[in-house]
Amino acid sequence: MKPFRAIAVAVFSTQLALAYIAFLGTPAYAYFFKGRLREGETQYLELRLDPGKHLTFVATDFGETSFVMYEANGELIGKSRRFSKDPKDKDQGLVVEVYRPLIVHLWIRMDICNRSACPFIFPSWSKADLNRPGERQRIKMPYRVLDSRPIYNRGNSSTSEGVTGRTNPPRQSGTSNQYVFNTNSYVNTNLSVNSGDKIRVEASGRISFGSFVGSGGPRGIMISPQYNYFTDVPHGQLMGRIKQSGAKDLEGWFAIGEGREFVVRSPGVLEFAVNDNRPRDNSGSFRIQVTIEPAK
Repeated sequence: MKPFRAIAVAVFSTQLALAYIAFLGTPAYAYFFKGRLREGETQYLELRLDPGKHLTFVATDFGETSFVMYEANGELIGKSRRFSKDPKDKDQGLVVEVYRPLIVHLWIRMDICNRSACPFIFPSWSKADLNRPGERQRIKMPYRVLDSRPIYNRGNSSTSEGVTGRTNPPRQSGTSNQYVFNTNSYVNTNLSVNSGDKIRVEASGRISFGSFVGSGGPRGIMISPQYNYFTDVPHGQLMGRIKQSGAKDLEGWFAIGEGREFVVRSPGVLEFAVNDNRPRDNSGSFRIQVTIEPAK
């Protein structure tokens, strides 16, 4: 009986080893990144996003995390509020829609840690329809850990295409052009507009402005103005401006709400912002569709 027992053990061990190798080789093994940080520490990752709609968040059972996502050229894509182990957090991360393969940097920060070091997990999901959680699926998101904080030379960074919320294809003269952006704080569209251009903005979506504040659409909500950039405008209302060279941070803004149509008076760059001076705890986003009809 001993030879048969030895054979059985050998077969079982081989099957176990093959199963372990197969597990390591499956794409699911690369779907998420696990790490451990002390309070106040930051981990830097470089990721590749393939075309599609991505939902990204970072969670921990022993503290709270937040993160910021940049393109590899230093252009801000978006940032999260703090995330904890609350299951509801898992549908309130950063949504990014990508049109071509894109290299990004993710800065993961451990804001609060109840131990000497807290473990965290960074998953990435793909949703064909953000309103239908059942269609969500894990996606492969190759990454590498960076040894130090990335350094960006923004003066030489070039505008690249491929992610909504910040970049878009170049304008075509003589025809109407449409663009889509997503934000829960601020977005520089990098779209240069000229005098006489006709711009139509349509906004939708919903933002949660924090646990004690509530949520609202692009029209905003009525609360104490102490958290507003502009005290005479509802909290969280979508704002816009055509930024001229040398303009200060709060100059030239006007209300957009759910939509507005206007003609550009002076050339500049189109920007949008949410009337919330503490956007770090915001979740969700406004979808901003912009149509530009160039001046004839």
